[in-house]
Amino acid sequence: MSTKPNQSAGMAGEWNQRLALVAGLLAALCFLKFGVPVVLPQAHTTPDVLNEWVSDQWPLPIGYLVLGAVLVYGFLYSRVPRDIPRWLLWAPVAWLGWQVLSTLTSRSSGTATTVLLHFGGLVGCYYLGLLALSQIRDGRKFWIPVGIALLIVLGKGFGQQYGGMTSTAEFIESNEATGWTNLPPDELNDLIKNNVVVKTNDTYSVVPEVLKRVRGGRISGTLVYANALAGIILLSLPAILVTIWNISEKLPKIGRMVLFGTFFYMGAACLVWSGSKAGWLVAMAMGLAWVLAQPLPRQWKIGILALVLIGGAGGFWFKYSEKLKNPTSVAARFDYWSAALKLTAERPILGHGPGTFGSGYTRIKKPESEPTKLVHNDYLEQACDSGLPGFAFFLAWIGGCMCLVWKKAMNPGANALIQAMALGLIGWALQSFVEFGLYVPAIAWTAMLMLGWLTGLSPVQSASTGSKP
Repeated sequence: MSTKPNQSAGMAGEWNQRLALVAGLLAALCFLKFGVPVVLPQAHTTPDVLNEWVSDQWPLPIGYLVLGAVLVYGFLYSRVPRDIPRWLLWAPVAWLGWQVLSTLTSRSSGTATTVLLHFGGLVGCYYLGLLALSQIRDGRKFWIPVGIALLIVLGKGFGQQYGGMTSTAEFIESNEATGWTNLPPDELNDLIKNNVVVKTNDTYSVVPEVLKRVRGGRISGTLVYANALAGIILLSLPAILVTIWNISEKLPKIGRMVLFGTFFYMGAACLVWSGSKAGWLVAMAMGLAWVLAQPLPRQWKIGILALVLIGGAGGFWFKYSEKLKNPTSVAARFDYWSAALKLTAERPILGHGPGTFGSGYTRIKKPESEPTKLVHNDYLEQACDSGLPGFAFFLAWIGGCMCLVWKKAMNPGANALIQAMALGLIGWALQSFVEFGLYVPAIAWTAMLMLGWLTGLSPVQSASTGSKP
């Protein structure tokens, strides 16, 4: 007679154990197969043969199907957290609703609709974290598949650093010199399909942006852009390192240190090789935030903070001092941001439509300015694309959650994994001031899972989720 509640509790327990793994597999798949900004055509092409399915990016509709299945499973036993402000439950709905209105009035309805679907996925991930992941008892099951995926990403980055980028540059430049006439038709068609080569007036040439990227020597792993690689490292590496430390407790001490150190070195090296100046500075800020969150004596904190500042700033100057003499990327960003403000003034209420900055920028940019499709500032992009109300809804949602996450992470009793996840989210939120991670599913979907997850945790769960500190 009393078995129904017990059966229900048992099923919920099994669901709880599997959900972390299922959601982790979703994030891992995003790292490997959905690393292209949704506004680029490469996000929608379908591989033809098995090798391409293994090596190339996958079309977004597949991502939506997988996400939809995970959402259905995740919401089976979901519940509304009791300890969060009610407005944080509705802020994403208000933001998404405004995106719908902006899309309906956009002159670039194709791009706006594509980005709107992606935004729907973002909100779905947030609620999956808030209503379901916040209930799981062992966060390590989420991070193990994500850690394996990041290892594959970093491994590819090492391959690019040690010969891959050089051979790619030689391949492109040698074929560019011959007009791509010596390449087999099938291989040439694949490059055209992937927007590496374009055909103009019966002649073939490499896409200038691709050539610039290859000559720059910046690695990107499985992602399209080097800065996107920096983004997933900043977002996920802290929590993965804590997970490695926790699950390796039965190893000999030396083996545990080697495993932890190897992963840390690979992540740090790929962050440096990505050439992301903002990523370097954000990593320093994350280091400072981590020190502040530790229960250390004040003198220790001051000493460690000084070391992080001096070492980080010195390393940054050593690596980038020559490039800073001609800061073209910094000047380009100020140009994008200035254009975003002008476009916001043109349509301050509903904006130009989600993800449509590129169309407006092409219309108003200086002839010598570099083309771009996104603002390189996720917050300004909201104002430009969906007007000041869309910007306000987004800022209230993300800002409110981040304040709550920071408060939980700074709690002296917070679990180490929770602090590491909060650190990753701080890195994501800071990098969004100069990048477009909100439009890259690999970064954005994972960040939203984490944001909802930490927002929905109660103080007691903050101290226990993740099993062992």
